[in-house]
Amino acid sequence: MKLRRIESLVLAGAMVLSTGSLVFADSNIKMDNETNLEYGIITDFDSSKEGALIKILNQDEKIYSNMELDFDEDEFLGYDNEDDFRNSDIIGDVIKYSVNTDGEVDYIEKILDLDDDMKFEINDIKFEDNYKVKKGMLTDDIENGKLELDNNNFDIKSDVIIFDISEVENISDIEDIEILSLKSLEDKGEGAHVNIFYNDDDEVEMMILNSDDMDKTEYIGYILDGNQKSDNTLVDIYDIDSGKMDEDIVVAELNSSLADEKDYINAKERAVVYTKNIDGELEIFTNQQDFEDVFEDRDYEFVTGKVIEDSSSRIKIKDASGRKESITLNANTATFETDEKVDISDIDTDDIVTIIKKGKKAKLIKIYDMSEESDQEIAKENGWDESDEDEYIIDVANDLIEDAKVIIEKVDNLKESKKNLEDALNSKDKDEIKDCIEEIKEDLEFINNH
Repeated sequence: MKLRRIESLVLAGAMVLSTGSLVFADSNIKMDNETNLEYGIITDFDSSKEGALIKILNQDEKIYSNMELDFDEDEFLGYDNEDDFRNSDIIGDVIKYSVNTDGEVDYIEKILDLDDDMKFEINDIKFEDNYKVKKGMLTDDIENGKLELDNNNFDIKSDVIIFDISEVENISDIEDIEILSLKSLEDKGEGAHVNIFYNDDDEVEMMILNSDDMDKTEYIGYILDGNQKSDNTLVDIYDIDSGKMDEDIVVAELNSSLADEKDYINAKERAVVYTKNIDGELEIFTNQQDFEDVFEDRDYEFVTGKVIEDSSSRIKIKDASGRKESITLNANTATFETDEKVDISDIDTDDIVTIIKKGKKAKLIKIYDMSEESDQEIAKENGWDESDEDEYIIDVANDLIEDAKVIIEKVDNLKESKKNLEDALNSKDKDEIKDCIEEIKEDLEFINNH
C-alpha cells in the first residue's frame, strides 16, 4: 500500500496506526498494487527467519518491515523463485514495492541492481519494456515543473523521489544514500549526472543522481562542419536522438587515427558516436576501432561496406573482406551524404556506406562520395579499402577456377562411370553394377556440394 499523509487517510475513513515516525493504515479501502507502488532501494535484508526483515530506503525514511515469503512470481518480479530471492545479494536492488495494511511488504518488482561500486548499466534494467529511462546531465535550472535533459523536456513534480548515490563509493556504505528534494537537486547545478525514469506522459517518476565518473551516455550524431575560435575547436553536430542541430559545440577530445591532435575539423562530414563531459564538451569517436578501445560495453557499432541490396525496410552490405550483413531500416533512420541530410531512398546499390547500428537496426547512415578524396580517406578509416576488395575478388576468382578444374575432372569421371554402368547392366553383373552406382553417387554428391 502506498504510504500516505495522516490527514488524507483520516479523511478516507481509515484507522491510523502510528509506530514511531512510520505510519501505516488499517482500512477496508481496496488498494491496487499497480497504482500504489513506491520506489525504493533495499539497504538490508535478513532472511534467517521464516519471514524476513527488509530495510528499504524510500521517499520518507529508512524502514524495517516484516515480509512473509509466500513466493508468487506475480508478486516478486525479477527473481526466479523464492530460493533465488532469499539467496541473492539483493542489497542495492532498486525496486518498486507495496506495503499491506499489516505493515508487510507484499509486492516487489526489481528494476535494477547497483554493483559493489554503486554503478549500474541501463541495459541491465529488468522488464525494460515497463520503464522509460534517460541518462544525461542537467543543463539548466528546473523551472515551473519542467526538467530539461539533453534537449528533451519532462514534467517533474515537487514530491518526485530522487536518490543521490553520487557520494557513495561502495555498496557497504549504501545507507549513506541521500534522498534529495527537488530544490536540493537544483542546488547541484548544471552538469549533474542523472538517470530519470519516466512514464508515457513524460512525467518523471524517479531519479538517480550519479557520480561524475559513471559510464557515459553514448550519443549518435553527424558532424557537418567544424571551426576554430580562440583556443576552442567547435563543431556543428546533428543529434539523432533529438533530431536537432547543435551548433558551435566545444570538442574536448577526438579519437581518430586520421585527425591531428589539434585539427578536429578533420572530423567533419562523419558519422560519429560521442559522449559529453560535465561541461557539455564532446568526446568524439569516428570509427569502430577507437570506439572499442574506450568502451568495453557498447550500445552501438560501426559497419562499413558496399550496398548489394536495398529496399525501404532493409539494406544488405558487403564489407571489404566479403562478409555480408543485412540491417533493418525505418523512417527514423537518419541518412547523410557529404554535408547534407538526405532521404533514405537516396541510397543506391553499389554505394559505399558507413552505418551506425544498434543490434540489427540502423540508426545513422553516411553515404560516401567516392569521387572525393576526403570521403575516400574517411571510408578507409572505417575499414573500407577498394584495394582490399580487388584482392578479395581475385582470390575468389582463383578459388573458383580451381573448383571448376576439379568439377570438370568429376564430369569426365561421370562419363566413364556411365559407360561402365551400361556395360555392367548389359552383362547383368550385380557386383559391378553396385560399384558403378557408388562411384556415380560420390561424383554427383561432390558436384552438388560445389
